[in-house]
Amino acid sequence: MAARPSDQPITTLALRGICKTYTLDAIFQLLDAACGAQRTYNFVHLPKRGGQQHGGLVIVNFADPGSCRSCLEKLLKMREDGVFTGVKSIAPSYIQGFAENLAYYSVLVTEGMAGEPPMVFERGRWLQNIMPVIQQFVTPELMVWASEQVKALYGMGTSQSTQKDREPHLQDLQDLQDLQDLKQLGGRNPTLRELERIQMLLPESRSVDSSDFLIFSL
Repeated sequence: MAARPSDQPITTLALRGICKTYTLDAIFQLLDAACGAQRTYNFVHLPKRGGQQHGGLVIVNFADPGSCRSCLEKLLKMREDGVFTGVKSIAPSYIQGFAENLAYYSVLVTEGMAGEPPMVFERGRWLQNIMPVIQQFVTPELMVWASEQVKALYGMGTSQSTQKDREPHLQDLQDLQDLQDLKQLGGRNPTLRELERIQMLLPESRSVDSSDFLIFSL
């Protein structure tokens, strides 16, 4: 599957090497300081697993190329002026586009590699349920394209062995959304020691990740 055209407008930035001391609030304060109070971004993804605040990477997509270019220029100027120092790299992301990033995340979900879901915004308002948005914008063709990008970036076939010929399916995303809804009711991801015990109880399963389970206290 061919990559997206090289002349595709740039709307997505990747902020890499973010200092671990930066909180989520600090990251959003940084984005809002550069992008303005109207929040011209519509997609923010902080890939992480377990109890991390973030994994040192933020993917941000903007509503249009002009907003993306303006925010990039302001972020670079702020870093040059010493307003912040905790971000090593700010540049266009490998995956460009709102729907494309949603599709890429969707494929990661089907591969068991997704971690935390992205945050989607509509006119500056956070949409907590992203499933309707994914169903609206992510087509089967886009899922196939995104699957090829995952293969290229991770140097793997789809889901390594048992799922090698399995096509990405949006039902996996609904399962993840159900987990997020349960987390709102007080569920938490297991600790490392609890995860080791879960692995002992499920010896025949694939390797487990803390984001696959929720624990509730009675």
